This record gives sequence, C-alpha cells and structure tokens, in this order.
Amino acid sequence: MKIPRYWACRTIEVTLPNGRQRPLTCWEWSERDVAEAGARADARIAAMAQRLRGGQPLQRYGYSDRPLREEILETIKTRSGGEAAVITRNQYGARVLNASGALFIDIDLDETQPESGGLAGALGRLFGAKPVDPIAAQLERLSAWAQRNPFLGLRVYRTAGGLRAVIPNEVFDPQRADALDILQTLSNDPLYIRLCQAQGCFRARLTPKPWRCAMPNPPARFPWPDSAGESRYRAWERRYEHAAAGYRVCRPVAHYGPRDVHPDLVEVLAYHDRFTLAATERPLA
Repeated sequence: MKIPRYWACRTIEVTLPNGRQRPLTCWEWSERDVAEAGARADARIAAMAQRLRGGQPLQRYGYSDRPLREEILETIKTRSGGEAAVITRNQYGARVLNASGALFIDIDLDETQPESGGLAGALGRLFGAKPVDPIAAQLERLSAWAQRNPFLGLRVYRTAGGLRAVIPNEVFDPQRADALDILQTLSNDPLYIRLCQAQGCFRARLTPKPWRCAMPNPPARFPWPDSAGESRYRAWERRYEHAAAGYRVCRPVAHYGPRDVHPDLVEVLAYHDRFTLAATERPLA
C-alpha cells in the first residue's frame, strides 16, 4: 500500500519570463523519514521553478496519480504480520479504511433522487403503484454477477449516496487484472478505480462526511503547519467524532453467494462493520 507516513512542504516565489512573481508550493513524501521527504520536495520545487522560468507549463499530479496526504491512525495486521489495512483520516476528516486485500466496490447513485423515485414515484403512488427503489436495478446487476461467479461471496450495503459491496471470501491485489476487471464491471466510479490502483489498496469510508452530520470542514489538513494548527484540528476532531456517533455510514441490504470469510479479512471486515455502525438503526450519513 502506498500510504506515506512522512510529508514535507516547500514554498517559494518564482519570477516568470514576463517579470511577474508567482508563488509556488509543493508537497513530497517518504516512507522512511521527514528528511527524505524534504529532500524530494527541494528537488521537485527546483524542477518546477526551472520550468516556470523557462516559460513551460507545470506538470501537476492528478488526484488519483499520487499518494493521498492523510494521517495514519492505526494498522490492522494479517495472520502473518503483514498489513491487512491502514486506517487514515482523509482531507475532510472522515476515517477511511485502506485495505490491501479486501475488495470494496463503490457504486454511486444520483443523490438528488429520493428512494421514492422523484416525480415518477409521486405520480405512481397517486395511481396506486408501488414506490420505485433506485437501488433495485443495481442490486439486480450485482445478483446477476454473483450468479456468474458462484465461488465468490458478495456483501452489499446501502450508503447515503448509493451502494457499497465487498467480497469477503477471497483476497485480491488492487493492481492485478482480476481485481481491475471486477471493479470495472461493478463500480460506476472510475475515479475510485484509479485511486485504488495508485494507492495499491481498496478504500471504504468509515465515518460520515462532516456536512452530513451538521459539521463544518476541518480547519486544516495533515500534516499540521504548527502545534497551534494541530490543536485547532484536534478540537474540531473531538466535535466531529461526537457528531458522527449519531449516524451510520452504511447498512446491510443483501448477501449473494458463499458466506464464509477469508482468514486474512476477518478483522478487516469486523472493523469496517464496527466503525460504520452498520448494525445500528441510526440514519445514514
């Protein structure tokens, strides 16, 4: 998994060919220490400045092309001592499970359409028809896939924005062709697929997005600029965790195929269900 523990930032001002000044900032990372991250940041910002002085455009990383700058909270181990999952806090403060082998599938729906089916659903109810469930077609698609792959189990959850599925009885490598084929077949979020490949892991959010539990976004991003910045963030974090406890992130809606769980995924999936509050009756967020 590509989840760096150490980050360094560099900021300079560059004089452009037209004489104007342009501020330039870059972040770089390291798995070893802050010094290595700093050396990489020095080298990269020097290369960026050289391009600007020469009148060339910058070559920026895309969101899904580089490791995410997230605080590592804890690690879940496999039976052999490897990393089964790393828990991080993302840029808007939610806990995220980054799994090395648990294949999570993200299926977004149109959040502007209520479960009753919008105008069509209202007209249908007026004439006695049953409400239209927008997830029904997706569940049929997942069920059909499971029938074509009878040796793989599929747990399915409802989320605030769609569906989440996970294969519990097999371990997958997010950069191998079989995992990519499953993601491309079942997930409708290409950004999620690219991020899985770039990070070398599958991701599942464990706690609500702040705006779904009446919280503002956090006041800063990891790593903190100074101790005062971290203190402000930790104060926000405590308020957020308190608010998040009133909501669940997903609820179980279906299970297709085998129900056994691969030994290396037992703790990962238990952690997922515990922190998403999946078994509670709280509202989705």
